[in-house]
Amino acid sequence: MMMFSGPNALMSAGIEPGSIYPSMRELGDEDRKYLIQLARDTWECIDSLSHPATGLPYDNNNREAQNTSVSNIGVYAASLAGAMEMRFITREDALSRAGKLMDGLEKFKHWNGFCQSWNNIETFEPSRDDAWISVLDSGNLAGGLLVIKGAFPEMSARIGRYLDAMDWGKFYEPSTKVLYGGYNMATGVMNKEWKLTLLGSDSRLASFIAIGKGQAEPAHWDTLSRDMETRYGLDYLVPGWQGGGLFMQFISGIFVDDRATLMGTSAARFAYAQIHHAKVIGSPVWGWSASDTPNDGYLGWQAIKDRVVTPHASALPLAFFPKESVANLRTLEGLGVRAPMIVDGKSRHLGFRDSIDLSSNQVTRTYLVLDQSMLFLSLVNALTDGVIWKYAALDPLVQNARRLIPDYRDARTDDDSFWREIRSFKAEGAQVCINSIKAVREFSPGSTVIIPVHFEQDVPSAGTGLLWWRVMEDSTGRYVKEGKIKVSWPLKTPPPALSFSLTGDGLYVVQVALVDSHGRMISEDDMTIRVSAEDSTVRRGPLPSLPALTWDDVHQRWDEVTVGIAGPWDVNAHQDASGKINLIKEKTGDVLELQFNLRRGEWLEMVRVKPGSWDSLKRLAFHYRLSGVPMRMEVKMEDQDGSVFGYSKEIAPREDWSQAKIDVNRLRYLWGGNNALDLSKVAKLMIALAGPAGSTGSFQIKSIQTYRTKSK
Repeated sequence: MMMFSGPNALMSAGIEPGSIYPSMRELGDEDRKYLIQLARDTWECIDSLSHPATGLPYDNNNREAQNTSVSNIGVYAASLAGAMEMRFITREDALSRAGKLMDGLEKFKHWNGFCQSWNNIETFEPSRDDAWISVLDSGNLAGGLLVIKGAFPEMSARIGRYLDAMDWGKFYEPSTKVLYGGYNMATGVMNKEWKLTLLGSDSRLASFIAIGKGQAEPAHWDTLSRDMETRYGLDYLVPGWQGGGLFMQFISGIFVDDRATLMGTSAARFAYAQIHHAKVIGSPVWGWSASDTPNDGYLGWQAIKDRVVTPHASALPLAFFPKESVANLRTLEGLGVRAPMIVDGKSRHLGFRDSIDLSSNQVTRTYLVLDQSMLFLSLVNALTDGVIWKYAALDPLVQNARRLIPDYRDARTDDDSFWREIRSFKAEGAQVCINSIKAVREFSPGSTVIIPVHFEQDVPSAGTGLLWWRVMEDSTGRYVKEGKIKVSWPLKTPPPALSFSLTGDGLYVVQVALVDSHGRMISEDDMTIRVSAEDSTVRRGPLPSLPALTWDDVHQRWDEVTVGIAGPWDVNAHQDASGKINLIKEKTGDVLELQFNLRRGEWLEMVRVKPGSWDSLKRLAFHYRLSGVPMRMEVKMEDQDGSVFGYSKEIAPREDWSQAKIDVNRLRYLWGGNNALDLSKVAKLMIALAGPAGSTGSFQIKSIQTYRTKSK
């Protein structure tokens, strides 16, 4: 049997860890002891989140919520092996827990070896709220099972039978080399619009396993998008910052060694960009990834906020940037994020809470088992030279996938070039910032708005240019203030602050752009501010972050074309949501109304099929108004090959009309297709509503305008 020593054994023997992660040699004894104690506390948290009878993990520390995901089970399973290696529990205890976990897992209802993503950990019944088998979550489950299969040879046959039953071929389409993302166990329908197409996402492990098992062709890997997002001169794989943050690129690498691959390099660049971003916005800490929050619920896809930082994101790149990660964790602890939790009247050290809101210094009381386990497993891998993925690598499935996939087969893990590249990372260019952590965002009508402008300079040579700025009123979409300021760099003195006054109540988007002497964009930033009376109820509500418009309209003249609102609109509803579309004739034009009834967590959307060719489209705009409660509006476009791009915005009920302006180049890829939006073949225009609390009300739109490149 192959065994690996935990860090206590290594240290007592005088052996310095770091043969696989040479960067870990940078840490001194005090930092190493700090990480080991943090790992111990985090394991205490994970242990407290397991059901005493069934051994399956709760989703979080709210014991009343008894549904958990298969991703949670996967990372918890791997954590058992990690706790054993760290000598926090005995091997006998870990083996017993793994057996109990398998007892529960095998009681779930299955389809071709896969169970529904969310299940009750006490009754073993599938969740009524989400009937989907998620292939990406199933990948995380399989990853955890591969780890304990390697850690406990006594269970190899049992776990092997479970893994063998998972038929990944049911989700694979040979003609397109695509892996579908989900199957609905309630309706018996495969969602062929849900396609796993991103190399830089948390679905990568599912693709890896399907290929390693021989149930998806190696050519499937070639279909995964290698498109990049760039921040501060650093390229990393999409979906990037607003695609869930750091965990999306790091979670697969917890189970499978990503060193010296494009995926590993991308993850490291992403983390370095976040470290630099904290400097730019004046944040004392970094770490942006999907997490729970003190007041805003769960922030995931398209919802990452600068003011909310999560500790698990500090641990994910620990092996790449150990000094920066440890310093960040210590600072987070100083901010109160690692405070003890009172459980059953006793104070317990359970590691870090899930997040802190830096704007209010509030710390959530939530511990998520997924985030705690990712933090823990990252610590274990860094402190034990990758013991988690060493256990997984014992399986022939993993070995076969590494042989078949060039990104892994060609990885040179035996030389220092990968680590030299990481040490050479450097942010580039001059970054302009107004949306700093300490920025004032609330103002009274008629008062002087003063917004400081900050520069973070990494400029290879001196230059001159202009700082453009403008202010857009959200309700009308009109620019109400604008100006230009001459600047040169390197800066000898800070640039002047923006100063203006606003009389009308409401939300405004302030934008700045740094352009060089040739008019080329170097850097841009934006922030949302609110103008309201100090004693108003609006002032006490949360301040949304509004999307800014592109600066392209500064350089180009566009044709404006009004699109008729009438036409074939359908309603697409989630679960028990219901809606009805009415066309209202008014003197000022047609109004499209969606009457809706939504329960908590449900969504509803209006769909217009084949809205026409929007070739050369630059911007889409329409007027809207909402009754009921605040909602989240999402506007999406889908082309003929199924690529879906979208834009989302928080909207509030009001009697007056508001205008939404949506720039095509600010739309974000969501799912499906080839990850590129073909505007000449737009198949669907979708406008969706969702809200955490649910509501009954109406949503109206009128006067859709398209803006296109001006005809010659």
